[in-house]
Amino acid sequence: METNVPHRKPRIIVMALSIGILATLLFVFLNANLAYASGLVRVSSNESLDIQFISASTNDSGTGIDPGQAVHVGQCTAVLGEKRVDFGVYNGYPNYQCTLSVRLKNLSEQTVRLQRVEADIPDELMIIQPDLSGGLILQPDEEVALEFVLQIHQNAEENAKYRFSVQLVFEEFNQ
Repeated sequence: METNVPHRKPRIIVMALSIGILATLLFVFLNANLAYASGLVRVSSNESLDIQFISASTNDSGTGIDPGQAVHVGQCTAVLGEKRVDFGVYNGYPNYQCTLSVRLKNLSEQTVRLQRVEADIPDELMIIQPDLSGGLILQPDEEVALEFVLQIHQNAEENAKYRFSVQLVFEEFNQ
């Protein structure tokens, strides 16, 4: 005796698997200690020099999966100014990281070099700066691309707001 009742086992298995995956992602999200970080990357020099940011972007605009992760929770923003870039992290969580990419241009009439980098970064964050061990010298109208990677550490507190700053101090370079 045959029946015309379709077999529902495959649909039930797919639904159960989907619910399990969703529950796991929800559990990870709810147990994440979301943190917020904001700060700026600045350029400073004496008044006769003109070094400016000409572009800024991040690798996590908030529209897709977080970089290096399997979830979409965090987001990074970059707001461009002439002498500064405001960098923000929203819904960051332990081990979340994003990259700030900037282009810097020497609009001065003289050659400049990076004298030092001053950073004020709380222990809950880590900022990996570009390797400038060989020095950074910019001729007039020369541009350079730099990347800063921000990572949130495990000790970040839930719903905490962290501030940081990185200052690139330039001086005139006499060859």
